[in-house]
Amino acid sequence: MKDPHRVKAKGRARRVKGQKEKAAEGHKRRCSECRKTDHDRRSCPKLVSRNSSSSDAEVGAAVDENLQPSQSTQDREPTMTESFLQEFDFIYGPGV
Repeated sequence: MKDPHRVKAKGRARRVKGQKEKAAEGHKRRCSECRKTDHDRRSCPKLVSRNSSSSDAEVGAAVDENLQPSQSTQDREPTMTESFLQEFDFIYGPGV
């Protein structure tokens, strides 16, 4: 004797959606830079081309400047980023 065919349980019906909710379902996310729907800001070709033009040496130099503040920056109170980097270096050691 074979097993009987299974039938989907009735359960509770879904909530009826209004016209605005139905319209919002069709909404696609857009890139906040160029407003196209095929990508988001993280992978925007406009930003990727801008970021790839800067060399690694420039990026490394900016990091070194943040790690070793100049004399003029020592006189003022450090910014939140500078204090975070100093604390990070204290915990994990410089150059990590």
